[in-house]
Order: sequence, then structure tokens, then C-alpha cells
Amino acid sequence: MENELNESAALDEARHDPSRPEFYKTVNPEAEYDGMLMQTGYRHHTANWDQMVNDKAAEMENELNESAALDEARHDPSRPEYYKTVNPESEYDGMLIQRHSALWNQEVDEASERLENEMNEASAWDEARHDPTRPEFYATRQTDNVFDGIYAQLNVEGSGHSKAYMKIQEDAEKQYDEQEKAEALAEEERREEARKSGLAVNETAPAAPVYSQKNTSFSQAEVYDGINLVQL
Repeated sequence: MENELNESAALDEARHDPSRPEFYKTVNPEAEYDGMLMQTGYRHHTANWDQMVNDKAAEMENELNESAALDEARHDPSRPEYYKTVNPESEYDGMLIQRHSALWNQEVDEASERLENEMNEASAWDEARHDPTRPEFYATRQTDNVFDGIYAQLNVEGSGHSKAYMKIQEDAEKQYDEQEKAEALAEEERREEARKSGLAVNETAPAAPVYSQKNTSFSQAEVYDGINLVQL
């Protein structure tokens, strides 16, 4: 007990003496770690723990080296990183980046292939239109311009039209059939009247005479003098 009191008195005296290192201590370890379970002796870690520490240290070292190399490249005009104005890490910070499925990648590949084929066909067609040895050079009607803005129906299963369209088409066909029947009935009535009148069914009125008289108000020889006429 006496020893503890002496140590406490000596420590208190040292804390108030600027010539002693205890004077400059601002943290009381006893109060700081009061109630905490402290490890007083050194305990050797397992091999697994040591391996994890070494791996983490190597990973951190690689990250530091990569960061230093990237920073150096960004300040070197001879490196492509010098001309990058967008930082992907800042650009996509906080965004959820979706990794696409194999089906999505397949659809993208197929669309890319179709687009490439269309571009190749368009390039070949444009080349043919400017080549006098190709028949496309003499084509004066371009179907692309003729049907531009027109909805073209593809060859699909069924008619491909809506019910409203089919109703309009049926009404038009019905009206056409009724018109044909009306014309046939009128023709039959005409034939019947011709029979009653004693005329031939196919008899027609004589054609009106066509009179031709030379125009003497001008001379054709003078009008066409010096002009070469080509008869097609």
C-alpha cells in the first residue's frame, strides 16, 4: 500500500513538472482503456491469418503502384491517359452497372451483323449506280425514293390487316359486285329493247364522217425550212 501511494505521488509530481515527459501526456491510459480487455502478452497468429495479412498488404501495394503509374501517365503528354477528359470512376459513381445476359449479347451480335450487311449492301448498290458497266447505272427510278414514307406490309401470316381495314375492303367488294350486277341488268334491258325495235343487238350507229381540208394560211415548207425531222 505504501509503495502504491509513493508511485502515485511521484507520478502526480512528474505530471506537474515541465522537465518530466509525463508533463506532456494528455491522455490517461487507465481512463482511456478502463473496462476494456487488453492483451498483455504477445500471442502468435495462425499461418492463415499471416497469409491473409500478406495478401492484403500485396494487394494494397499493387493498388498504390497502379495509382502512382496512372497519375504519372496523366501528366505525361506522350501517354494516351494524358488526353482523357472523363474519369469513369466519377462518371459512374453511385450507379448500378448491369451485366447483360448471354441472350442479350446474342441479340446485340445479331443486330450488329444485320446492320453490317445492310451497310455492305448499300455500299455495293451505291458503287454499282456509279459504274457504267453495271445495269444499276442506268436505273432511272429508285424504289427507295418512290416508297419513302410509305408503310410497306411484309409477308406475314394471314392478311396482316386490322378488322377495320378488312371491313372497308369487304364493303368495297360488295359495292363492286352490286355495280357489276346493275351494269349487267342494264345491258340485258338494252338488248331486250333492241329486239323489240327490230334492231340487231350489236348494231351501232354509223360513224360520223371526218372532213380534212388543207390549211392554206401558211406554207409548211417555209415553217419547217432548215429543220431536220427525225421519224421515230
